[in-house]
Amino acid sequence: MPSNIARGLPERSEANSLIRYYFDHIFTFLPFFEETSFYTSLETVYRPLGAQTATPTDNWLVLMVLSISCISRSQQFNDRSYLDGMAYAASALQYQESILRPGSVTSIQAMMFLIEYSLYDPVHFDIWTLLGVVSRAMVDLGMHQDPPKSSNISRSKLEIRRRVYHCIYASDRSVSHHAIIQCSNQLTSLRYSSMAHGRSFSFNDDSTNVFLPPLAFDSPFQAQSTVWHPPNQDCWVGMVRLRRIQSSWYTHIHQSGLPPPTHPYSYIWLKFHETQKVSKAIMPTLPSHVRRLNDLEVLYSQIFLLAPSPWLPDVCELAQSLIFEYSIEFTRATLAALAEPASRIWLTCGTARRVQQVGRFFIGNLSNHQEHLLSGKVPRTEVSSGGNGGDPRGDTQPPRYPFPAHNDNLQRAADCITQLLEVFRILGSRFGVEAWQRQFELESRHILEVLT
Repeated sequence: MPSNIARGLPERSEANSLIRYYFDHIFTFLPFFEETSFYTSLETVYRPLGAQTATPTDNWLVLMVLSISCISRSQQFNDRSYLDGMAYAASALQYQESILRPGSVTSIQAMMFLIEYSLYDPVHFDIWTLLGVVSRAMVDLGMHQDPPKSSNISRSKLEIRRRVYHCIYASDRSVSHHAIIQCSNQLTSLRYSSMAHGRSFSFNDDSTNVFLPPLAFDSPFQAQSTVWHPPNQDCWVGMVRLRRIQSSWYTHIHQSGLPPPTHPYSYIWLKFHETQKVSKAIMPTLPSHVRRLNDLEVLYSQIFLLAPSPWLPDVCELAQSLIFEYSIEFTRATLAALAEPASRIWLTCGTARRVQQVGRFFIGNLSNHQEHLLSGKVPRTEVSSGGNGGDPRGDTQPPRYPFPAHNDNLQRAADCITQLLEVFRILGSRFGVEAWQRQFELESRHILEVLT
C-alpha cells in the first residue's frame, strides 16, 4: 500500500459518525478488542496535544476503525469510500513496527484489524497469509486453550482472550471453507469428486478448548436470568456456533481422508439438522439485516454439505432438489442484500467466493440431473438407516421437503443463472474484478443454451 496517500484524522464529528457505524455494523460480528479501551484511545488522539501524548496503539486503533468503516461502505472499486479507507489504513501502517510485534495479545488484535480490512480490500492484503500468521501466533500464546482455573487472570482479560480466539476461529473457518472446484470444458460432464480444497484449517478443533458464551435464549430460563448479557452478543456467538458445525463436517468429509461410512447420509442429515437448529436459536435476537445475512450463511452451508463430495460423488434425489432450490434462494437473497446498504457491508470478497461456489454447484447439479430437476417433481425422500451417525441424540433422518412442485423450473433455472451473472457484475465492480462475470458466463454458457 503506498505510504504517500496517508492522511491525518478527520474532524471529530465525522470520526464519530464513522465509529458509530463500525460498532453498529461490524464490531458485533468480530468483537476482538474492548470498546472501553478504544474510546480511551479516541479521546487521547483527539486531545489538543494528542500528537505528543497518543501511543502507537492509540493511533492504530482509531485509524484502523476509521479505515474499515470507510472501506466497508464502498460501492465501487476506487470510489470515495474505498480511497478514504485506503488512506486511513496507510496512516495506521506508519505505526506497524511498534504494533505488529509477536508475543502478545495486543499484537494479535492489531493483526486482526488487517484481516478485517482485507475482507474489503483483497488487492493490498492477502487474507490467507494473514490468517495463517495470526493463527500461529495465537497457538504459540496458548490462546486455543482456556487457562487452568488456578491461573491468576482477571475476568476482563479472560473474556477478551476468549473473544480474540473465537474471532480468529470464525475467520479461519470462513476463509478455509471456500473450495476451488476443478471444472472441465464440458460442463455436462462436471463432477465434484475432483474437488480440491483451498487449504487445511490453521488449527484443528480437537486441539482447542475455549469456553463460548451461551446465546440469550438458549433456554427459557436464560431469558429470565439476571446475568448481564452484552447487546448483540448473539451475532458473534451464533456465527461461531455455525462455524463449529461447518468445521466438523468439512473436516470429517473433505479433509480427514477417512473412507465414507456405510450410511453417509446419516451423518449428513445430522449436520443438516444441527445447522438449522443453531440458526433458529439465534434468529429471535438478531436485527433484521443480520437475520438476512444469517440466512445466506445457512443456505450456503447446506448447499455445500449436500453437494457431491469424496464420500458421495453422486447425491440422492432429495439432495439434488434441495441444492437446486437453495441455490435459487441464495442467489435471490444475495441480490436483494446487494441493494440494501445495511446488509451490503458484510458482502465481502468472501461473499464473492461463496457466490462462485454456489454458481458452480448449481450448474454442475443441473447439468448432471437435468431431467429430474427440470421436471419440477417433488423428490423421493429415502429414510436413512444405519444408526445415528455417531450421535445418539441426533436426528439422522432426511428433512421434509419444504418446496412445492413446479412446472416452470426451466425458466426458474435460467433466471437464476441470469441473476448470478448480475451478482458477479455488481461484485466485480465493487472489487475491480471483471473476470468473475466473464468466467461464470463461460461456465454457464452450455447449460444456458439448453435452457433457452
